[in-house]
Amino acid sequence: MDEFSDFVIEKYSWLIDSYMTRYFIDDLWIKLPESWRLALQNIEPEECICLVDALVPSKTIVLPLSLLCLKTLVTNLPSREAVMSPAAVANLCGIQGETPQNFHNITSTNNLRTKLKPKKQYEIDRIVTTVELLRRRNPGTSAFDTVIDIGAGMGHLARILSASIRECNVIAVEQNEESMYLGQKALLIGLHPCGDLSASILRIFTRSPKVTTMILFGCCYHKLSTAEEEAGCSQTDSGELGFPLSAKYRWKRLSYAARDLACHGIETFAEQLLTKPHSAYRMQCYRAVLESLMTQSHDEEVCKQRSSIVVHSVVGKDGMTFEEYMRSALVRYPEIVGALEEQKYRVQTVQR
Repeated sequence: MDEFSDFVIEKYSWLIDSYMTRYFIDDLWIKLPESWRLALQNIEPEECICLVDALVPSKTIVLPLSLLCLKTLVTNLPSREAVMSPAAVANLCGIQGETPQNFHNITSTNNLRTKLKPKKQYEIDRIVTTVELLRRRNPGTSAFDTVIDIGAGMGHLARILSASIRECNVIAVEQNEESMYLGQKALLIGLHPCGDLSASILRIFTRSPKVTTMILFGCCYHKLSTAEEEAGCSQTDSGELGFPLSAKYRWKRLSYAARDLACHGIETFAEQLLTKPHSAYRMQCYRAVLESLMTQSHDEEVCKQRSSIVVHSVVGKDGMTFEEYMRSALVRYPEIVGALEEQKYRVQTVQR
């Protein structure tokens, strides 16, 4: 499998390292093999589901052999699977015995869901159920007495865990790992720890005898420190690298763009292909046009601020023009908008 993954990464690095925002700048469409362009030139977004879901065949287009081979290779590479029920969690963790049919709906209580967005409620409900399952992993004994939420942020997860699992001490740690209390057997939780913080949690788990269990939902893999970066850029106090951690794969190298790509869930993307309105894809196209305009601009103000400009996300609306999108995306930079509007002939060319 290592040979397969290395082959895919090496052969398709030009695709893996591509950014949507640079679609026009790097002329990405021309970089696709001609057979791919012929097959995909008239495809609708919802038809692309056959490219990301191994179980969905292509019904409207004939995919070229090279693209079918890539799909087969990627499908057969090891990957994680979405966990949809407490029984699936128990099975993955080797937990025997009866399990609840559904995840707890802890955060439905008004006083517990204060300032919690639906996505965070969804995540916390599943973590609470998982913690309860892990506590009884070994019948007759508790697997841990303390739960430590690392990178706790506003403390929502720790607050709800302390209200739901009263048998455990719950500690929230935001920045100082040394303040953790490891006098008892402990469970570490990392809910979206950014970049090297995930690596730090893994190191604590492997090096601390008192840490018996870990629940880790890593994110922002592209922000992991690597050997190619300057030593001073590491987020870890010890200067240890965030990627790769494994001695077996210490030679493995993935670009910033490849690690960024790894952050995206394929299940979510597949669902969006079927449900996302076509106007939303127009916004992505507009974002790429905007990037092209800013890159090509020779205006002094644009060149001076280019690297620090924060482009706002814009909710697509039917009939929204590029000029409307640009003003919304650069609402904090009226001088940049003014400079770019002088390049209207380029915008009109793209729209035609």
